[in-house]
Order: sequence, then C-alpha cells, then structure tokens
Amino acid sequence: MKFTSFLISKKLKEAGFEAETDYNFIKRNNQEVFLINIKELSGIEIMNEIGVFIESYDLETILDALPKINKQEYLLCSGGIAYLNDDYISIGREKNESLADTAGKMWLLLKEKGLV
Repeated sequence: MKFTSFLISKKLKEAGFEAETDYNFIKRNNQEVFLINIKELSGIEIMNEIGVFIESYDLETILDALPKINKQEYLLCSGGIAYLNDDYISIGREKNESLADTAGKMWLLLKEKGLV
C-alpha cells in the first residue's frame, strides 16, 4: 500500500488535515526519517526517545476526506485527480509520484481555496 511522502504528510499536518492512521513518519536524531506502523512500537522509552511523529495517509483515507458534492466528487486516473464542483479543479500527477501524494496535494489545494 502506498502512503503519502514525508513532505506531503508534513504539509497536510501543517494545514490541519486529520484522519486516523497507524502509519507515521518518525524523525530520529533530527536526521533519520522512516515510516513505521506505530502499533509495532513497543515500550514507552522508544516513543519518548523518538519524539517527532508525522502521520502518513493512504489514498483511500485522503479521498474520503475530500468534500462531497452530489454523487461524484472527483475523478481519479493515473494522470492525476480532478475535483468536480462548480468549477473544475484538477492536479496532475508528477513522474514517480504516488496517487496518495497527488490526492494529498488536491486536499491542500482545496484547503487553500476554502473548500475544505
């Protein structure tokens, strides 16, 4: 399963995106960043040592967070994602970018436009 990248995850967090996820990027020693299922962490000492958690989301979680308009809210394809409301808003998928990142960028764009 693909999850949002560290950069998109960080932008989503800063923009106030909230949804449940078990996956977090962990920043350790202010250098090393890695994705982990937090359920796999054991011991409070490890969690205190790590310190910085940034949630990472899968595609379905982000799509569920997009605002619903009529029956069809968005079009998703390998080339990007389009949001259908009074205006047509689309965002292209960059080379080697996961659809989760593309959907995350769409949520950020809709947030910027005041639609979420």
